[in-house]
Amino acid sequence: MNKKSIGTISAVAFAAILLSNSATAVKVSAEEVVESRLLRAGGEDRYGTSVKVSQIGWLDGTKNVIIASGEGYADALSAAPLAKAKDAPILLTESKSLNSQTLEELKRLNDKVKIENIYVIGGTGSVSEGAYNKLKSEFGNANVDRLWGNDRYETAVAVAEKLGVTDKIVLASGDGYADALSAAPIAAMKGMPILLTESKELSKPTEEFIKKHSSINKTYVIGGTASVGDATKDKVPGAERLGGADRFETNTVVMNYFAEDFDLTGVLTALGEGPTGNEFADALSGAALAGKANSPIILVNKEVPETTRNFIQSRLSPSTYILAIGGEGVISDSLILSMSINADFLDEADKTYTDNYDGNVDIIADNVTLKGNVKGDLYLEGNNATVSDITVDGTIYVNPGEDGIVNIKSVTAKKIVVLSGTKENIHLEDVKAEVVGLEIDNDTQTKPDESTGAVNEVEDTTVDSTKPDVIEDNSNQNSTDVKVEEETQINN
Repeated sequence: MNKKSIGTISAVAFAAILLSNSATAVKVSAEEVVESRLLRAGGEDRYGTSVKVSQIGWLDGTKNVIIASGEGYADALSAAPLAKAKDAPILLTESKSLNSQTLEELKRLNDKVKIENIYVIGGTGSVSEGAYNKLKSEFGNANVDRLWGNDRYETAVAVAEKLGVTDKIVLASGDGYADALSAAPIAAMKGMPILLTESKELSKPTEEFIKKHSSINKTYVIGGTASVGDATKDKVPGAERLGGADRFETNTVVMNYFAEDFDLTGVLTALGEGPTGNEFADALSGAALAGKANSPIILVNKEVPETTRNFIQSRLSPSTYILAIGGEGVISDSLILSMSINADFLDEADKTYTDNYDGNVDIIADNVTLKGNVKGDLYLEGNNATVSDITVDGTIYVNPGEDGIVNIKSVTAKKIVVLSGTKENIHLEDVKAEVVGLEIDNDTQTKPDESTGAVNEVEDTTVDSTKPDVIEDNSNQNSTDVKVEEETQINN
């Protein structure tokens, strides 16, 4: 695969890829499958990138649009859940005047479907009265609604009030953008408002909002104690911290915790930090698309952090679409390539494969049977995949979807990890493997011999996936660990 395989392809293709919710929607050769899944949405600047994202997710127009500042992150951190609720893109603008690229995109959207509502996030310091009036004059039939407060904390509350209140909220630092953007896709998917706070004190607007809405009984606190202190966390209802040692580890903790809620057919990736302080802009634009596609945003630096790479290896597959938000100067082609997982794709339905494979293998078609050994990892993503009488040197990742069926019989592997599926539909028989993150049906499992540690033969074993718990590590003020289910050894 070479550099030219990554590029900005048509908005139609992007939309089909990210919104289809089907990992097997594209049926082409193995090389083409890989190349077609490494993608980019980038403009000449942050405003052009926000337009590209809008064209991907809202090709046929929309009745609602969100306008936010491209010069500062604070006011717009809370916008993603509203974007999801209103099926709206987030378009960026300079503060003093309406960006020309943004104006043209608004006209394109309006030509498709008449825009009914334009939500302007922030006060006149973020989006000036001149820019606001330009929107009103250009789109006179639309309601232009400014959601704002005297500071970022009040603005977040104003957006939350417009969104409407559920029983769950997200709390993140108002002093940085990365933690809030890590939580933005799942907050959008679940309709949870994103509220902001100072680290050592719960911000007054947020505190008053919580008191006003007594139905709130759960708060996801994003980031370590340097971002949101323990004293602040203790003031919110049902607090659960999802945080790591830095923004990238926090990003992976959030993604792992909600992995079962995401559609990992496709992910977005955006720059999580950099030298200018403006790196928030692309992730902010991408948050609206991520919410629409039920996909996470993977934050990266100029390279992929180790904790992020571990998430990619354990949760994604060779067939996962990776959409980079921003131009090559922001996220390089080589970085996107480094995030991909190479594999041989078994993409012909109703076929039995008997070859041996030196690397990874990904079964993406339905009703496939594999009877050849695999030197790398094996990914089972098609429905009714059957693997029998083989050895897999690496890990078997089971990911057939909620209703998919997988049969694994007389197989030896390093590990078996279930990413999706149900207890009734995933069947193990005569398997030798280290089982990670699985709940074994105790009615069919023979317990280990306490003297030898060996486990007797297991037949017709079914499994059920479990979500890792996230626990606080009070010994490290900036770190929260992911707790994985205890590993169980299965042998003949």
